[in-house]
Amino acid sequence: MVDRAFERQVPVADLPPLVQPQRIFPKELWRDPAAAAVLAKLGIRPDAVANIENIREVMESRLAREKAETARLLAPLNRLMAANGRNVWVRFVTLIAEPVWAGAHREFVVHELHVNPYEDWNLVAVSNGAALAMEGDALMHDASIEAEAARMSAEGLARIEAACRAAGADNAARDAARRALKALAGDIRALWERQSRKLLASAR
Repeated sequence: MVDRAFERQVPVADLPPLVQPQRIFPKELWRDPAAAAVLAKLGIRPDAVANIENIREVMESRLAREKAETARLLAPLNRLMAANGRNVWVRFVTLIAEPVWAGAHREFVVHELHVNPYEDWNLVAVSNGAALAMEGDALMHDASIEAEAARMSAEGLARIEAACRAAGADNAARDAARRALKALAGDIRALWERQSRKLLASAR
């Protein structure tokens, strides 16, 4: 049985960016005879394992760096609101809930699909302040929304991973899984937006 998530079409250009391993010494260096001779003496070939970045280390380093960057971007605004005595905060959350993709599905999402969940396709700014939401700078946060997003994430990721493995987990199956991830993030974004509108309407 084909998982319906795999049938949803997302334009290829709109897929989550795929993080690819890079060569430590780029292939272009071998076009220079002098550089090629030096590299040959060192026993380095362009496609040797030793010349390819460890993609696992690259992914983990990138996730840590971009998670810190998302927090850094909003830190000045949060400090300003605190200094003005406002009990208001704003933060980024990942649409596919972080406890889900970074937990049981981390190996699949990060190290098999090579997808970075801290990029724009999977991020949304949320706040406990209605004023920020009314200005369009963030969506309203509510614990019930976060709980529903986590439920959707857990169910969706379980389906996507199972379907990928059932399809052989080859390149085509992984591409389908990336499309399904983007569609799942879109569904969860719609949930946040819908519930945010309801909260704002009740606050007026």
